[in-house]
Amino acid sequence: IHQIHIIEKKKMTTKTHNRVEKIMIMVMIMMIITYIKTHTCGGIEETEPNVCTARGECTGQDTCACNPYSQGVTCQTCKTGYNGTKCYRKCEMRIQETTGDIRYNPALFIYNNDMYRIAGYDTTEVKKWDKLGEYFEEISAVGGIERIEIYHVVYGTNLYIWGGKDRSHTPDTYNTLYEMSLESLSGSIEATTNTPDPLRAGRAERIGNQMVIIGGQQDVGFTATIHLLNLDTKTFSASGISLTTAVAYLGATTVGNEESIVTYGGLGTGDTISDEVHYISIGGGTQTIELKKKQSKRFGMSMVYYNGFVYVVGGIDTPTSSATLKISRFDLQQEKMDDIEHLQVTSIEQTEAVIMDSIIYFLSFSTIAQIDLKYDCSCAQSQHAYGEDCDLCNDGYTGEYCKPVCFGVNADDQAICSSHGTCVSPNTCECTSSYYGPNCTISTCFNVFSNDTSVCSSHGTCSSFEHCDCFPNYYSENCSITSCFNILSNESTVCSTHGSCTSHNVCDCSTNYYGSNCNISSCFYTLANESSVCSSHGLCVSPNTCQCESQYHGLNCSVTSCFNILSNDSMVCSSHGSCMMHNQCECDPNFVGFNCSIPTCFNILSNDSSVCSSHGSCVSPNSCECSPNYFGSNCSTTTC
Repeated sequence: IHQIHIIEKKKMTTKTHNRVEKIMIMVMIMMIITYIKTHTCGGIEETEPNVCTARGECTGQDTCACNPYSQGVTCQTCKTGYNGTKCYRKCEMRIQETTGDIRYNPALFIYNNDMYRIAGYDTTEVKKWDKLGEYFEEISAVGGIERIEIYHVVYGTNLYIWGGKDRSHTPDTYNTLYEMSLESLSGSIEATTNTPDPLRAGRAERIGNQMVIIGGQQDVGFTATIHLLNLDTKTFSASGISLTTAVAYLGATTVGNEESIVTYGGLGTGDTISDEVHYISIGGGTQTIELKKKQSKRFGMSMVYYNGFVYVVGGIDTPTSSATLKISRFDLQQEKMDDIEHLQVTSIEQTEAVIMDSIIYFLSFSTIAQIDLKYDCSCAQSQHAYGEDCDLCNDGYTGEYCKPVCFGVNADDQAICSSHGTCVSPNTCECTSSYYGPNCTISTCFNVFSNDTSVCSSHGTCSSFEHCDCFPNYYSENCSITSCFNILSNESTVCSTHGSCTSHNVCDCSTNYYGSNCNISSCFYTLANESSVCSSHGLCVSPNTCQCESQYHGLNCSVTSCFNILSNDSMVCSSHGSCMMHNQCECDPNFVGFNCSIPTCFNILSNDSSVCSSHGSCVSPNSCECSPNYFGSNCSTTTC
């Protein structure tokens, strides 16, 4: 009893603990729900449409995540140059200068949508541009390289620097490759093969895994040669193309899908300045474009590509002039260049320009200028938005950011372009790899388009790349296997081993085989399942092969024997009949007997005593051989 009492007490304690745990869990859930419900920003519930001034999201208690064009605790202020309810409207070109420790001739590059500066005169540090504070912040004192007038490109997660000269302005020029990881900000000199002579002050662009080194200055003279450096193998190769004129300090940029390069101007021998424009396609030679509107000769400028145009920034008109921040826009289609803005800056040489978020950043000695290319009245959130408050979209676009609609589906919908592409403009899909068609509905299964009747062996649907949904009774990844009478079509025993299973339960029989399952052969034009096959005296076991019954012979079992003489022997049945079955003669007329050996004379058997009137022998049908003194056909006449 005492033990039972202890057990019951333990059960009650366990139930009490479980009940307390459930209550605590419920309390915690209620606290979480209460916290969520009371989440506010500036005293406004996070679910209200006007929270964060309708310009952002309330991501925490009194914490607003503003859209890119507004700022403040509650996103209450539009950034400079923006206005409207959501700060989307922008109606001015912003040219802003910032002075600071820029240094002479540094390299400028973009990585992961951030701008970095490295190298230059009297500096080796790596600095990153602070977008909010608008200044360069040092992020590494190591990993830099003490060179100026370098060739540099970004490939993958690395920065590659080649050539250049010593920052102390000595005439020494490099032809070594420096590779720096942009993740660890550390680097080293890498060995190269087929390395050309040292160069500096040209331009480098990247096409694929190739660093394209264009022009430049040697220790003595200039070059027009274009070199290719494979960044994977660290191997130089000749491009087979060159500029028209040997120049350095030229401008260059990749265009389109980064498959071609446009160059402009440059400084050559004898301080000659070029106004030549080259359109470089690696593998396709160099083409010089004659401008419809000539520009003054220029060198020392930078070029960027944006929204279908090449922008030429800065440059020097004569070797002794100071740099001018002249912005020219080059139209590749119309082959003309127009100046769009001028600004004088205190500089003796232009160094580097890059573009990021529609803003050209231009480094010039101790000055950085920012030029926002969206200088017309426009809607910042989308080029397809309009209206005084940028709250309207052009036809074919929808949503706050005026994204395109493709075939009735919004661009943000996962089902856009059949879930296999990106809607780049109204009813225009950019399909992912292996998908095709206006709405990316067409793929391939084993090199056959999904809308081809022969896809999936014509026995299924290509539902996605290399994936067939087979019809009933069809199998394998390409639906090429079916079955005939419960045997798979790729098995050797299908169709009784005498045919091919071409579709479900349909056999294509080999020669001399018949039947739905090819299990019926033929012997001498008679099917094996017919009673007359093999002369009705055997089995047709394979084409034209009879297995004869006992006492029957021959290819078709048509030969038997009658009384030990084969049926096809002329002596069978005493030569007076046919051996129709084993030991069964069918006698000719006027012959009788089991072996047809007995003729008849005038309807009397030859072995009858009365044959030939009892006066002769019946030697053949109706032919009597009479005894002496008896005559006549039947030996019925005598003499007295």
